[in-house]
Amino acid sequence: MTSVVLDTDGLLALFNPLDIQAEKAVELAQKLADAGAEFWVLPTTMAEFALLASSRVGMTRTKEALRKIEEMCYGVIDVNRKMIRAAMDLYDRQTSKEESLFDCIVMVAVDTVDAQCIFSFDGGYKKNGYVLAKDFS
Repeated sequence: MTSVVLDTDGLLALFNPLDIQAEKAVELAQKLADAGAEFWVLPTTMAEFALLASSRVGMTRTKEALRKIEEMCYGVIDVNRKMIRAAMDLYDRQTSKEESLFDCIVMVAVDTVDAQCIFSFDGGYKKNGYVLAKDFS
């Protein structure tokens, strides 16, 4: 079974019809769901999504989206001290401001649940050796 860790940019595309990746995100999420993929989310991703989405789609739609995200997920990956330390070590190795600590936490989470890919359109993950859901076969 395919395990997918959700990232903020993928979620923003999924729940904001004006996002440049919206159509691709909806198609990709449906394809993964139809194939029986397990979706995982981090509380840090949900918090980052809530912050960004509230200014892009409004509070009401953001709250609705958060409920849908929780419903679609197989599980929530709890962030612990060991994961934070690993994410900070990974963050220390980043060379671009485009790879945030949030992204590093996602990468550590992928390893933690042994996921095959990340639901994101962010090329920084590929630069760090991770597979994006759109490239997963």
